[in-house]
Amino acid sequence: MHIIAGRKLDKSPERLAMEIKGKDPDRAYNHLLRYGLTEAEAAEVVALFRGRDKVNGSIREIAEAIEDAVTAMRKGGRA
Repeated sequence: MHIIAGRKLDKSPERLAMEIKGKDPDRAYNHLLRYGLTEAEAAEVVALFRGRDKVNGSIREIAEAIEDAVTAMRKGGRA
């Protein structure tokens, strides 16, 4: 279990990034929901890669997007 911004996630951002890399946005969104992100967090991550057929980028880039989405939602009080 991994903690980001005081919140427990089922998998590390790096592991989630590896699992969604190369998936189409809908499948990536559903995968993120399955492993602990809220709808808003998952939508934010996928939105960063909008306009692409697949979630592509480095593992670090995708993991940072996941961390940033969780942190932003927690700080904004929306999670």
